[in-house]
Amino acid sequence: MTSDELLSTTSATTLLPVPVVRAWDEVHRLVTQLWSDQTEVLQSRTSCQLLMSVGDGCEDGVFLTWAFTPVGSGGTRVLLTCDEMASGAPEPELDAVLLALLSACPPTLAE
Repeated sequence: MTSDELLSTTSATTLLPVPVVRAWDEVHRLVTQLWSDQTEVLQSRTSCQLLMSVGDGCEDGVFLTWAFTPVGSGGTRVLLTCDEMASGAPEPELDAVLLALLSACPPTLAE
């Protein structure tokens, strides 16, 4: 990192009507769908937190952190944070990513 590069942080949150385990699985599916082989998991605490680099290795300086918090009876709050080296790049579309996640997690009827 050079002295003229700054770290830019953006975050967004959503509430999913599914348990943490399902939310965790859906995030993995979504990441594979959106970025395929462009991600590397740097740290993982199952059903709690997932840290990954996105792009062509860590030198791109784009990192996503997914944090999962159980809420109510069977819901999950997901906080998505994007940290990247500020280089004039446009703001990440975190809301669009979380909307795609939400659409993959419709509520299910209790049996």
